[in-house]
Amino acid sequence: MTNESKLPRDVNVLLVTVTEVEGRAVLEEVKSQVSKDLPQGATSPKTIEFGNNTYFDLGSIGGKRTFMVQSEMGAGGPSGSAATVTEAIEVLSPSAVIMVGIAFGVDEQKQRIGNILVSRQLELYELQRVGSGSTGELQIILRGDRPSASPRLLNMFRASHLKWPESAPKVKFGQLLSGAKLIDNQDFRDQLQSFAPEAIGGEMEGEGIYAAAHRAKVDWIVVKAICDWADGKKNEDKAERQKEAAKNSTRFVMHTLRQGGFYRRNKDNFEFTGKDKIAFCNHLGDSWQNLATYFEIPIYVQSRFRQGEEAREIWAWLQNRQKLAELPEALEYIERSDLAAMLMGY
Repeated sequence: MTNESKLPRDVNVLLVTVTEVEGRAVLEEVKSQVSKDLPQGATSPKTIEFGNNTYFDLGSIGGKRTFMVQSEMGAGGPSGSAATVTEAIEVLSPSAVIMVGIAFGVDEQKQRIGNILVSRQLELYELQRVGSGSTGELQIILRGDRPSASPRLLNMFRASHLKWPESAPKVKFGQLLSGAKLIDNQDFRDQLQSFAPEAIGGEMEGEGIYAAAHRAKVDWIVVKAICDWADGKKNEDKAERQKEAAKNSTRFVMHTLRQGGFYRRNKDNFEFTGKDKIAFCNHLGDSWQNLATYFEIPIYVQSRFRQGEEAREIWAWLQNRQKLAELPEALEYIERSDLAAMLMGY
């Protein structure tokens, strides 16, 4: 059992998986694609048991400290996604929660197994009003929330998509159905789709991710790939299709993590030491001009910077305006992830 004192102080990204095939896809991708980012001497992600959860320390992926946790199927219950993520946020304080895994598609003509679905919005279908119409027919009205994914994460994934190879699995942003039912009946799927005609697919745990992250004011998004059509044929090539879908969604998430921009924005939890300042000033070098441009420091202010002391001058400018918390993300943007990681203690 791990002591709380041994847990990392700040985690940038928490990945959430459910099934074994989803968890294995993440671990295999880390080992095969980003093993160079693991802590020195590490051969595989470290497992940490704390509270009710088991966490996987994936190390620094693209300069972002990344953990993974697994929940049980569905949003509810003591081990569902809501409870699991609520506890994980309390323990790790991530700035972003990303659910990665498998989903069902809704249009076999336009979609393909392995296509990646990114939640622009969720349609929570479990809360319903079931009544009768004017002629006594069954009438169902959805009354659940339609939460939108965090704008910051949505923008990051959209930007990442522009750098996603055209030959790679197709990515679609849109509305995802989310509820507790494991759907494998086309009539029921079509009924749900009639309530949400813009839906591009569906899954079971997004509602819990949204509820936990929203209450904690943490950014969230759901990224899953199609493994079946919820049409009564779920068992056809099940293992192969699930493995393909889990691998594709994981690859896109990792691709996005490597683009940068996942540093914490909570200024209250963001304090740099004197050693951090020295490291920044000693290593920024000629990148100071791009950094000054990023922060839109006026030219007349830049002209007053002492030659050779530009990094120190920028630090003071940011400190006076309470903008130091934005420094790691800015360094990522100007392609100085090495310095951003140094400041974050990786």
